[in-house]
Amino acid sequence: MWTLIFREDESLYDAVPNNWIDINNPTNCFYPDRMKSTTIKMARECATIEEDWEVANIEIIKRDYDSFDRCMKDAIRKSKGRRTVTESEGEPRGKGKRRQREETSSSEEDIEFAKKMKRSTLPPLPAPPSIPAPSSSNPPERCSTPSSQNPSTPKKKCRIAKKHVCAFSMPGGATLENLCHVLCVIQRGQTVMKIAMQDMHLDLISRMEKKDKQPRDGENIKDVESDDGEESPAEEGKVYSFSFKSLEDFMIFDKSLKPNEEKKSAVSAMLKVGCHTSCGRSATTTLRGILGDSVIECFTWKGQQRFGVQKNAFYTTTTSKILISALSKKWKVKPETIEKSFKSFLAQMQTKKRSQLRTLDEEDDISRVQVPQE
Repeated sequence: MWTLIFREDESLYDAVPNNWIDINNPTNCFYPDRMKSTTIKMARECATIEEDWEVANIEIIKRDYDSFDRCMKDAIRKSKGRRTVTESEGEPRGKGKRRQREETSSSEEDIEFAKKMKRSTLPPLPAPPSIPAPSSSNPPERCSTPSSQNPSTPKKKCRIAKKHVCAFSMPGGATLENLCHVLCVIQRGQTVMKIAMQDMHLDLISRMEKKDKQPRDGENIKDVESDDGEESPAEEGKVYSFSFKSLEDFMIFDKSLKPNEEKKSAVSAMLKVGCHTSCGRSATTTLRGILGDSVIECFTWKGQQRFGVQKNAFYTTTTSKILISALSKKWKVKPETIEKSFKSFLAQMQTKKRSQLRTLDEEDDISRVQVPQE
């Protein structure tokens, strides 16, 4: 049996088994610290509660669903502001019993204006002026104007003296088709200008990098580079080497960092490891490039126990605090966004490690089976 609930901490509806709800306190519900797809699978299978699960504050909407799919369907409908399937099925059916939509109420001023418009009538047309009949003694004079003196629409000319793409100078004048052609020319010019500005930007960056590598006034080349050709420790951004091969190496590196470190060397060196195409990808690739797969397996975010092994808490390390601060400033997001990416990535790596171990166990079982010889 399943229950439709509303999580107050995340403001969303969800479907959970009845055994996940605390019997002594129905406003509390136990939740697994897993990915969303894994949590849905565990809820469908009515998994038993483990010690490392989190406790969430909830509000029970409806109990005792026979099917998980129906409970999840009602949760989705509720999240979209719609009624549940059970509520719609309980409505009376038949002619004249359909639920009518509520009409939007208009203001009193709009109602009064509509009433005035209905009562008002169009004013009568003015009477045409009376033209006196021509007398026989004074016949009307006929006005004859040559065709060259007939008034005609003057042709407009462009007021810009400089040479440019002008719709007035095109055949037919400033027609709609000619105006569209001018807009296309403008758009093409904007695209060319944008590409040229990007090229200039890249050129300036390369020039600035070359200028930084050159020795300053009063410095020698030997001050920048050492005698054996290696870069000196003055360039602190290239002192660190990632990724770490063991947990001990990482802990030594983490203890060498200061909690409120403002040196650009450590931050720039760590950020160079990741692929910064998006906020989430930047966080995951940077973390994986610094720690390495062998060290990531030793960590979870809060140090929970995974598959019978106690893991280390990553949120207590100085590296996590520096990375969250640097990435949140780089992408201009809240630190909680980077922290959420770290949580999901570490949980995903634990699940991936478990699947790899299962595959190795299955291969060992297959290799032990002996094929009977005929």
